[in-house]
Amino acid sequence: MTADPATVVHPLRIADARSALRHVFIRDLMLSCSIGVHRHEHAAVQRVRINLDLAVREDRELNDDLSSVVCYEEIATDVREIIERGHINLV
Repeated sequence: MTADPATVVHPLRIADARSALRHVFIRDLMLSCSIGVHRHEHAAVQRVRINLDLAVREDRELNDDLSSVVCYEEIATDVREIIERGHINLV
């Protein structure tokens, strides 16, 4: 029996030092924001849980230099800045 091409599952891009692929995770970042398309959702903020999983390609030597890596704190700050801009209809 052969697999239907539409049902073939391809592997995820898993962190692998040999292929210079790392993952940066942000888990359970809880923020209050104005979000949603319905009228009642515009009237009050809602608590939103944000989880991010970033696959990051390392294309240069790290050399113990923080500017060479993706900083999860900066990503969390960027998410907060997006929320502070105002109402978001769709996630």
